[in-house]
Amino acid sequence: MMKGFKTFNEEVYQYIADNFGDRDEFLSELNVQAEEKGFPGIQIAPEQLAYFRVLLKSMNAQYAVEIGTLAGYSTIGIAQMLSDHGMITSFEKNARHAEFAARKAREAGLAGKVQIHVGDAMELLPKFTPTYQFDFAFIDGDKKNYLSYFTMLLPLMRHGGVIVADNVLAWGNIADADNHDELVESLRAFNHEVTKRSDVLSSLVPLGDGMLVCVKL
Repeated sequence: MMKGFKTFNEEVYQYIADNFGDRDEFLSELNVQAEEKGFPGIQIAPEQLAYFRVLLKSMNAQYAVEIGTLAGYSTIGIAQMLSDHGMITSFEKNARHAEFAARKAREAGLAGKVQIHVGDAMELLPKFTPTYQFDFAFIDGDKKNYLSYFTMLLPLMRHGGVIVADNVLAWGNIADADNHDELVESLRAFNHEVTKRSDVLSSLVPLGDGMLVCVKL
């Protein structure tokens, strides 16, 4: 890249959001309803979901796993792209969030493709023994546990499977050497540890708050 050239500024990112964001009406309404119920507005952005759709379609993904369901925006968006008889397994700590997401999955006609486990993924994942390997994983849970989630998920992935972790730019603070916030430091450590591994190929996609995208070798 030419020194000093910045690909992204506010105007360019708005162009991406306006032209390359997901336009699913059901999911847009889901976000509105979740906001009305007081859910935190921390779901992925529509342009991130659109990127997921491209990935999932190109992989012909059948099985997906997710850490952090929230209102089900990403959960349902992923489920929509899975092949016939596909399944997304999502882990959500908050029972109220899980119930809302499960109801919206039923309304979307995807009850048979969405399975939500209620509880702390740090406690549930070690006991999780699926009978198949996953094509796609999305990590969007507690930031301090990202490396643990990744370590537990990687053995469950098929070779060529993709793991995506959200918020790896730490709300714009990742490169601020003076910022030593615990969550920022956790995300720095996660990025460092994953990118030096020899069993995955990784890259950072600067959509939303940044996504670390890894392929299991």
